[in-house]
Amino acid sequence: SGLFQPALIFSDERADASDPRTRRITSALLATLIALAAGLCVVLLIWAPSWPVTFWTNVATAGICTLALLLVQRNHTHIAGLLAFVAVSLLIALDSLNPARSFGLAAPIMPVLLVFVAFLFGRRGVFAGALFSLVWLLSVVAIKNALWLERPAAALRMQLIDASAYTLYIAATTCVIVAAVHFVSLAQRSAAAQAVALSQHARELEAEVAQRKRLEIAHARRAREMGKLLHISNTLTSMLELHRLFDLILQSLKDVVAFDEAYIAEFIVDPNPLSSAPADPDARTDARIVSVAGAGAGMVKNQRWRTTLPRDIAIAHVLETRQPLVMQNLDSDDAHTSSFRNWFVGNAGAWARPMASAMVVPLVAADNILGIMVLCTSLKSYYDAHRADLALAFANQAAIAAENARLHGEAVRGAAINERARLARDLHDSVSQSLYGIVLGARTALAGSDDPARVASALEYVLKLAESGLTEMRALIRELRPEQLQEGSLGAALQRQVEALCARHAIVLTSSLLEDEPQLPPQAKEDAYRIAIEAANNAVKHADATHINLTVALRGASLFIEVRDNGRGFDPLEKFEGHYGLQSMSERAAALRATLRIDSASGSGTTVQLLLPIA
Repeated sequence: SGLFQPALIFSDERADASDPRTRRITSALLATLIALAAGLCVVLLIWAPSWPVTFWTNVATAGICTLALLLVQRNHTHIAGLLAFVAVSLLIALDSLNPARSFGLAAPIMPVLLVFVAFLFGRRGVFAGALFSLVWLLSVVAIKNALWLERPAAALRMQLIDASAYTLYIAATTCVIVAAVHFVSLAQRSAAAQAVALSQHARELEAEVAQRKRLEIAHARRAREMGKLLHISNTLTSMLELHRLFDLILQSLKDVVAFDEAYIAEFIVDPNPLSSAPADPDARTDARIVSVAGAGAGMVKNQRWRTTLPRDIAIAHVLETRQPLVMQNLDSDDAHTSSFRNWFVGNAGAWARPMASAMVVPLVAADNILGIMVLCTSLKSYYDAHRADLALAFANQAAIAAENARLHGEAVRGAAINERARLARDLHDSVSQSLYGIVLGARTALAGSDDPARVASALEYVLKLAESGLTEMRALIRELRPEQLQEGSLGAALQRQVEALCARHAIVLTSSLLEDEPQLPPQAKEDAYRIAIEAANNAVKHADATHINLTVALRGASLFIEVRDNGRGFDPLEKFEGHYGLQSMSERAAALRATLRIDSASGSGTTVQLLLPIA
């Protein structure tokens, strides 16, 4: 098989004897010589039995090549090559001494020998083999001419012609083989250069593929992190239960930043005075644990953690810089690490299992520090700048949630206060006036008890006032607790309440209601009812409207409610301190996942539209 691999046969350099391919090709060349010698033996026995010297020369050639083949099998490749080349060349020279012939079997065997040495010993082996062949050729010619001078001149001339022809034969064969060695070597060097270039290109491609894989992994990780943050941000708008939201934040954080124990603590005492002038050495900043996660962390929930400033320098550092404090080795004697270790153990006790690194992250919202988040893990040197930034982003979400809950509580309390004040005004303007009139009428009846007509008139006046007060009281009660929502449709309840409101204040009402209103959940009906009634109350109290239009209709898969008035209007972007009606309407709409639109301008009335998804 090696004979058909010229790039392995010809080379500028000596063949590598340890290469299995070298042994295979050498064995193939020796087998070729053996087969050629054996074939010539058969030819001589059949067609030229009168040439015994040539016959035994071929027998000896086959035997020597067989011995060389055995040496090759024992890894003596170059020794076998030298033995075969020298011995076969001498045998051919010996056969050439036959006076009946010119040069015996040199013509068919010599090219194979030259290929043999070219393969084993490179270009130098070719030149050495050709020189050796020419030397024995000239030696044979000289010996023949010296021993058989009495031969005819014609025989001598033929001998010289044969010698010249064979010299040209050897020279031509040598040139062909040397040229083959040269071009094959060029091809090998070109192939080697291309192989190096391909290898370099392959390494570059591997590096690029590895880089792209790293980028894809980083991109997937960043997408997962952003997805968690987006989920938390979306949840903030619909969840006001802080403990559930804090638990969700820690659960989502664990998917991107590992921890064994995690705590969210909300400050009870405002820590922001820390940045003001000289702090009291015994100042305390108390915090309440509002959320925990991880093994061994549940026992401290709702406990109070105490911090003495500025003695607890780790917490003080976080409050001053408002940046995460990363401790990659909790066994370190660093001042911040030692302070954190003492502070944590003093408040929470020993860890459930040894922790190697930790991180303290501030909860900052509206430039105020509302609390801290503490993460601990048994992984050494785990927390770094990137994970600290991620934890800070989640902590800020927690701070925003706490601030939203506080603002919502204030809005609810403010709305309750405003509702009480409105009820007090309505009671004063309606029921209280009626009761005052009843008192005056009763006194008039008592004063004129001797005049039946006067008493009857006073009692009739008292009865009308009582009925009017009763109507007003029922309207107020319906507004506080609209049972008609349970008994009828939303449109009908709005119609009755806005009619009573317009009747009390002499306002014209026009309405357009649905005949077949879709079913809505009770809470959705009540929230939509409150939004529309708040819009009508605003038209009466603040807009000085003389006409209100109420519309309830279907818009695709949503229920459309509109309250429009012809009042003096206002700027919807203006902030009204102490008034929470618009904010309450927006919060109710957000809870319903409905769309609330308020269009108004000074002097052009106000339109409030609510688009409520039926599903």
